[in-house]
Amino acid sequence: MAIESSQTNRFDELNPPLTSWVSDTIKSFGFQQMTPVQAHTIPLFLQNKDVVVQAVTGSGKTLAFVIPIIERLIQLEPRPHSHVAAIIISPTRELATQTFQVLNQFLENRPSTSDQASCSSDPVTPFLKAMLLIGGTGARSIKQDLSEFQEYGANILVATPGRLEEFLFGYSSLNKRKTNDLSEFKQRSQFKTLANLKSLEVLVLDEADRLLDLGFAPVLSNILGKLPKQRRTGLFSATLLNDGLTELIRAGLRNPVKVLVKVQTAHQNLRENEAGPTALTNQYIAVPKVAWKMPQLVRLLNHLAFPDPEENTPGARKLIIYFATCACVEYFYKILSVLDELKSFSVHSLHGQQSPTRRSMTFTAFKNSNPLSPAVLLCTDLVARGLDLPDVDVVIQFDPPKDVRNFFHRIGRTARAGKSGRAIVLLQSNRELDYVDYLKLKNLHLKPLPYIRSCSRSNGAQGSEIATDSAAEEFIRKVKNIVKTDRALHDRGVKAFVSYVQFYSKHEASYIFKLDQIDLLSLAFHGFGLIKLPKMPELKKFRTQIDLVTPDGFEVGQEEFDWPKYSYLDPLKETQRQEKYKQTTEAQRMIKESNEANNKSSGLTKPSRKSGQTSTPIDKKIQALEQKKLPEKAAWSKKINAKISKEQKRLKRLREQEAGGPVDNNQDNQEDNKKDEGDDDDDDDGETDWKELVMEKKTLKKLKLDLDHQKSIDRLPITDRSNPAQSSSGFDKNLGEFFLGLA
Repeated sequence: MAIESSQTNRFDELNPPLTSWVSDTIKSFGFQQMTPVQAHTIPLFLQNKDVVVQAVTGSGKTLAFVIPIIERLIQLEPRPHSHVAAIIISPTRELATQTFQVLNQFLENRPSTSDQASCSSDPVTPFLKAMLLIGGTGARSIKQDLSEFQEYGANILVATPGRLEEFLFGYSSLNKRKTNDLSEFKQRSQFKTLANLKSLEVLVLDEADRLLDLGFAPVLSNILGKLPKQRRTGLFSATLLNDGLTELIRAGLRNPVKVLVKVQTAHQNLRENEAGPTALTNQYIAVPKVAWKMPQLVRLLNHLAFPDPEENTPGARKLIIYFATCACVEYFYKILSVLDELKSFSVHSLHGQQSPTRRSMTFTAFKNSNPLSPAVLLCTDLVARGLDLPDVDVVIQFDPPKDVRNFFHRIGRTARAGKSGRAIVLLQSNRELDYVDYLKLKNLHLKPLPYIRSCSRSNGAQGSEIATDSAAEEFIRKVKNIVKTDRALHDRGVKAFVSYVQFYSKHEASYIFKLDQIDLLSLAFHGFGLIKLPKMPELKKFRTQIDLVTPDGFEVGQEEFDWPKYSYLDPLKETQRQEKYKQTTEAQRMIKESNEANNKSSGLTKPSRKSGQTSTPIDKKIQALEQKKLPEKAAWSKKINAKISKEQKRLKRLREQEAGGPVDNNQDNQEDNKKDEGDDDDDDDGETDWKELVMEKKTLKKLKLDLDHQKSIDRLPITDRSNPAQSSSGFDKNLGEFFLGLA
């Protein structure tokens, strides 16, 4: 059943009416009108129907299942505290925590037993207690969860899939595939759960598509297979176009009612599987150069938070910025936190590689930030789904996501619950602008926003029309100076750069986001403020553009920099670095001495030069090759040195030819004779000799066969041709004996 609606009903108009203390709690939230998803889901859920709900982000799905769960449990007969009546499964720890907090706000307002006795209109509220089950570093252990449940009990479980499975069955399907410790699983197979699931009433799968995207399908299948069939199930998702989701609905729900809520206006008609908030302004900025994206972001933040008084618009107070990877979030958080341009902002970071404790603290700090000053949250797609961050004014996408569906989830963090909001994406002024047309195919139209210069509020020009931006170049130098203060920052920058290149090369819209259209040198040295390049295959074609090389072989930018003295602010790290540098320097010295000793023992000396004669390019190449030789301690090093020596010989011949003198091959031939027979190198220098050797071997082999054949003929007896009988039978007999002898 698909439902389209642009109107909502009031909570106090529900039939049957809600319990008084539940209704009072809703009023304390400031809600009177139900959202469309609530207006159609709550009655169905209360009527013993399984529901499959698809709705836009920020539509109030949490209350759409929390209220029916509480109302259903109120009607139950008293049961032991170990009997679980409702389970809510969320894809992430943050979303599970948020749902748990909303649920507790209701449970904290339930009246005591004495208060209920004086109120005859409401049924006596049975035991109601919710318990949060989440894992991860910094979270409570499974033993602590089991101990709390054994002591206090709980009939509502809010959990992530892995921890719930471990809590109920003593093991996790995900971990089971990663270990071969059979004794451990034998012990786990004897695990007896403390929770009684026989009387389970309600199961809710929140953000079901996200559950499958994160790889929880085997866990969900295991959980669903062990829950009682006589239950009500609600599946809530932002999209239903997923084969795995279809299988999940078929396996976990019985004759479900499909609730598809689309809020339509005269100006917007979004596709049902990728709908976005209606009170949202979607815009994009074309950035002329990849290195100017960060300066443009900083200017944009200032213009949004502190607009021109003539614009007569309030400044944004909560802003979310999405980056491509966790490493990018962590690196740019370190940079933006110390910029003078953002000293009026409180900057936060949130990504999947943080500990649960830090993620929880960051989430709470940003959510409760002071409204008098702007707050910025740098994050990944971890914050794109489900989390309720109230009053977010602007969403900025520094990097468009791999999956276009996440684009809609990201912009859904603003303009929630009927409020207005803005979403802005930064695109390069190249093929990336085709992404605007790509989004049109998804019925999402972006409006262009002029490129912002530091000297004016708006220059009225698109990014592609701007050739120079001196302020952006100055900003880049400032970022690089920040990086130079601590080597740890550079380490983070290298990690962020590598992760970004990998992200970009694997983009879903690869025909738009092509890695070969990006100036990776500019991105590394200016966009990320790096001082040296990491070793990665994507940078191979840029090696010839680098002039300066550090002692350890890394290329550096177009500036003089004393890399060995680049230190860490952390004393422990700096001590370790210096010790490692000493060891590396000593190893290089020993290798050099070993190479010189090998050269002397083999008779290889540098060619004598006439007085006043300068080294030629060929001489430099020969000397450079000499430095690349390795100590001959292993077969692979001998092979490498053999290849280097062969190339040196070729260069020497070329040098002699250019000088017009005779070519002396005696020494080269002697070295060739000493070459390892296993060397299968196919250089041009030895190709002629190799062919001649093969021809010589073939000739000798043929000659040997001819001689053997002649000897065999000579051993045959001489027959009298005049005697036919002897000529026939005697010859054939002797010839047969000869061949038998050969056999």
